[in-house]
Amino acid sequence: MKYFWILTLVVLASCTNTEIPETPSTFNPEENKKDSYEGMSKKEAIELHIRRELSISADQPLDYEIYEANCDGDDSLDAIITVNLLDRAVDEAIASENVAKRAAIGYMGRYNFIIYRDGFTGKMGSAKPIASSPKAKLKVSFENIRSEKQKDILVDYRILNAAYRNFYTITNGRPEQTNQVKLFDALGTPEAAAFYIAYEPGMISSAKDIVSYVGKFENPTFANPDDVYTYDLDVTKTDVLKERWFFNPETMKYYLKLD
Repeated sequence: MKYFWILTLVVLASCTNTEIPETPSTFNPEENKKDSYEGMSKKEAIELHIRRELSISADQPLDYEIYEANCDGDDSLDAIITVNLLDRAVDEAIASENVAKRAAIGYMGRYNFIIYRDGFTGKMGSAKPIASSPKAKLKVSFENIRSEKQKDILVDYRILNAAYRNFYTITNGRPEQTNQVKLFDALGTPEAAAFYIAYEPGMISSAKDIVSYVGKFENPTFANPDDVYTYDLDVTKTDVLKERWFFNPETMKYYLKLD
């Protein structure tokens, strides 16, 4: 049996050419350099950090959610903060005079972000873009995959009528991506396929393997094309193995196992 080094990537170059403005006219770059959140509540600090990271002025609303779990093994409750910038995506599409084209692909681009907050120190990291459609907000869940002492971070996102899951583990105080799998594809079409993701005892290391099985599901029809971005698909596991991924602790990455 051979093991081939394959790390999945979704190529989105054609969808990620929209740059996020660094310093809007309403932003003071000197104030933006200040990192202290002393005297602020947790909510106030998070919201100010989001505005600084993503250049969102004080008069603009924020669309964010907080998911908490012990992600680094120190018994404190850490957080993954998701930020959705659909309004910015629409505004930039209007400015580009390509609204219809951009809307047809769900305003694909760098408009969904995650931010990690260390529960012990209160420090927050940089905003990481998840290239995807902002019509679908990111969904975060947690699993004990690499270790029973800490949770790994699972981030689900949509690209047109397909869905993917990114896996992250906390290393040196920041989330590092370890793998990516497809959850479903071509939903609502005759070619639709879905997969059940399981976490099974590792064959190579103490970390669990990530295993994808062909899933059984009811293929929906959408009267409104935008419904594909919010539809929750119920997938049942079958015995048909699609792929198995094993963890390499030396590189802190998952690799596809091929016979």
